[in-house]
Amino acid sequence: MLSLRTRRVVYIIFILLFLATAPILVLYTAGYRYNFKKGEVQKTGSISIKAFPYDSEIYFENVNQTGYRPDNTVRIVNLKPGEHEIKINKDGYYPWQKKVEIYSGTNTFVDKVILFKQNLPEQVINNKISLSQLAPDQGKIAYVATGQTSDQIYIFNYQNLQTTLVNQTNLKINAVDWSENSAQLLLTTESDDYLIYDLTKSKEPSDITTITNVSMDKVFWDKTNNYTLYGLSGRAIYQINTLTKEYRIIHYFPSDTEDTNISDFIAENKNLFYIQTTADGSYLNKIDLDQPKKPAARILKLARADNYQFYYNKNLTITILDTTKQKMYLIAPHFESIILEAEAKNFNWDSKDKKLVYYNDFELYIYDLDTKNNKLITRFGQIIKRAYLIPKIEYIAFLVDNSLQIAELDERGKRNIIDLTKNEKVDDFYLDQSGENIYFPGQIGQSSGLYKINIQ
Repeated sequence: MLSLRTRRVVYIIFILLFLATAPILVLYTAGYRYNFKKGEVQKTGSISIKAFPYDSEIYFENVNQTGYRPDNTVRIVNLKPGEHEIKINKDGYYPWQKKVEIYSGTNTFVDKVILFKQNLPEQVINNKISLSQLAPDQGKIAYVATGQTSDQIYIFNYQNLQTTLVNQTNLKINAVDWSENSAQLLLTTESDDYLIYDLTKSKEPSDITTITNVSMDKVFWDKTNNYTLYGLSGRAIYQINTLTKEYRIIHYFPSDTEDTNISDFIAENKNLFYIQTTADGSYLNKIDLDQPKKPAARILKLARADNYQFYYNKNLTITILDTTKQKMYLIAPHFESIILEAEAKNFNWDSKDKKLVYYNDFELYIYDLDTKNNKLITRFGQIIKRAYLIPKIEYIAFLVDNSLQIAELDERGKRNIIDLTKNEKVDDFYLDQSGENIYFPGQIGQSSGLYKINIQ
């Protein structure tokens, strides 16, 4: 039996051990850990991981996170601050991998991960395509199938995968342009004739020259009226109604504009806006159509370029773009002010018309109309041909030379980028409205046509 003295010593030792370990246990329970690398006690962090498809395998530091997932989310707690590796896999899909920083006392979210299907391109049209143009409703493509002496114009519908022959012409087609309601086509021929196809009525085209009895230098769709065209012939601007086949001259430019270039024009609220390039620069001008003798007012001076065009956006902003000089202006509604000036050759809006993706030959940007945040996404050593924000998810699809790729917008760590095409010849590409399928005109092996890749 221990003596009283010994029992007191043991008792004191236990008390000291308790006093020494209790704070450690309390800190451990509260989520604190000792960081041997930094030589200090740090509060742990946590992470929430969510990926689609929801049954994807999620690995955190090479450990498969099996078990119940509330709201399809894996949550891991008591993690030491610092970089941790996540891998997400599923059979038949491209893998996803990233090192993510965990912060002390903070829950890190990785909840916008999408795995894309590893599918090969499927040919849906077997024809040599020389031109293609996506309709504004994003539900169909107009394309020109090239023959030896003539061209055929087709419409391919995304929804039912049906192809309709619009017309076979003995002319060569240089350009295809949709009306805003996606119901009419304006074709420019090799001989600079302008033909209108109304897809809701007769398949026989209307020639602009037979309506106006004059040849046109340029013809444009009205960006706000589905059945109105504007034509420039010499110094006269014509307004042409494609339904009634009527026309009128709405403005004569004065004789001092003969040595200048009128690259585009647009009518809005009884005003005519046009872009004029002179020896000293390019200008956005406004004419009051109710007072045609009143001199034009200069609204904005633009960087000098010869091929500016107007684009009306669904959010009521206006884009002015010269694809040759790669100069873009985003203008506030009613031409009130410049929102954004950038070096760009093309652009597209997201499905909500809030985010603008734009690009020049080697740089890809996203501009947020609400936050005014302008962000460089990536740079390439090859030429960017096209880019779209994929609807409803935080990913962007783009074409660089012949490589069709998808990249995440999450800029933490290294971006995940997947290559959908390898040795194919890809001329262009389009997304359907759901963002589940990509279509591209091109060539695989010896077979030319339109191809489809199901990505989601």
